[in-house]
Amino acid sequence: MARIRTIKPEFWTSEQVMECSPNARLLFIGLWNFCDDAGIHPASPKTLKAEIFPSDDISALEVRGLVDELIEQGLLEKYEVAGQHYWVVTGWHHQRIDQPTFKHPRPDGTVPAGAARRRAERRQEASTEHVRQPFVEHIENVRRTLGECSPPEWNGREGSRHGDDIPPLVPPEGGSPVCSAKKREARQQTNFADWCDDVKAKGEKFISDYRPVWDYAGKVGLPEEFVMLAFQVFKDRYQNTEKGKRKRYRDWRLAFLNAIKADWFHLWRADGGGGYCLTSAGQQAELEHRRAA
Repeated sequence: MARIRTIKPEFWTSEQVMECSPNARLLFIGLWNFCDDAGIHPASPKTLKAEIFPSDDISALEVRGLVDELIEQGLLEKYEVAGQHYWVVTGWHHQRIDQPTFKHPRPDGTVPAGAARRRAERRQEASTEHVRQPFVEHIENVRRTLGECSPPEWNGREGSRHGDDIPPLVPPEGGSPVCSAKKREARQQTNFADWCDDVKAKGEKFISDYRPVWDYAGKVGLPEEFVMLAFQVFKDRYQNTEKGKRKRYRDWRLAFLNAIKADWFHLWRADGGGGYCLTSAGQQAELEHRRAA
């Protein structure tokens, strides 16, 4: 069931958000409406396309690329429970939800109780407490009379005595699955310059041997020279700008593929005849790189 969600003004100037293409930003906001109240949505690009772009000429494959952008920016995380995959919004704590209901399992496999069930459990707990308290007080009075001494100090522990037999909650080993995954992801990410050094050390090519880029270009009819121009712009952004130097990705080739699919740099447009032509930005970039060469 779709829900009303809120957007904070800071959303638009978030560096993570600004690194995404306009369609990826729109997809991200639309996703909130169809998540459950824990920020979780089944990992199905086809379903997401039907929910957010029902009448747009955007394929499920393109939606997958937009989702990959969000994952690369740390705005979404993907996990698996019992063979099913899900996306979870990492900054969901910004949403304020009264009486939340939950539909999908969390990364640990649990589905929290809904609001109605929680209210019933609280009423049951309060009823049980009401019955137990007079009985506990009676037992304590009997103990005082027979023992002629004060009750023990309970080792400085606070709270009601009848709750002391409840073991403390212990976090799972390694911490929360999502938090642990985020830490692992952060350790695996690198900036573009270090990635380039690593590629050179391995004797690999930057994108020449990365088939997904060329398979996509061939599928949509994007000229090879446009792909190479886009890589030059991509390289300039992440090698030569202060903001770009701070950017970290786990897979820079995948990031470039997403840049091609979502046209991050607006270098080309469809020419109406089934092909592509350079935009003003593309022509300017081509001239700059021709002069630099």
